[in-house]
Amino acid sequence: MVAEAVLYKYGNFYKRTVICCSVMSGCPVGCKFCGTGSKFVRNLTCEEIVEQINIVLNDKNLINDINEKCEKLQFMFMSMGEPMLN
Repeated sequence: MVAEAVLYKYGNFYKRTVICCSVMSGCPVGCKFCGTGSKFVRNLTCEEIVEQINIVLNDKNLINDINEKCEKLQFMFMSMGEPMLN
């Protein structure tokens, strides 16, 4: 099973930071233009989704920066799969 979380730093990291989390391994939609849809494994559990955020936020250097300097922190549910299908 593969899941991925991505930390986006838009322009100025302290103005806007986004943690994007996977909600599925693969995707059942199968869009021709997307490599993710070539194989659907399963929906991720709530625990697996939350763990992605925990891993990113447990980086000591990152969490200090976010707590002290970041104006806007967002969480997005995307990456692999169509989020609303889980």
